[in-house]
Amino acid sequence: ANVNSAKAYAAALGGNVLSVAQIKASVNFNTATVNFYMPGVKAGQNIVVYQLVKGQWVALTVAEIRADHVVVNMTSLGTLAFIEVPAAN
Repeated sequence: ANVNSAKAYAAALGGNVLSVAQIKASVNFNTATVNFYMPGVKAGQNIVVYQLVKGQWVALTVAEIRADHVVVNMTSLGTLAFIEVPAAN
């Protein structure tokens, strides 16, 4: 269900879902900078990351996009959607 929701949200943004992941951990944190390995990602791609919070997709801060990596600042665990969107002109 979360994947279908992410695909619908990406379509509304004019983008494509690259990945949907359920992030779990046994640590507590206020903010964590997390490096996600995503083979095929290229530096300069316009990727946004959203977290599913109470049924709504909420934008997270993307700290860096480089070859095969997307670095995201997270404030809680949960479902994330990595979406490539058209570059703003």
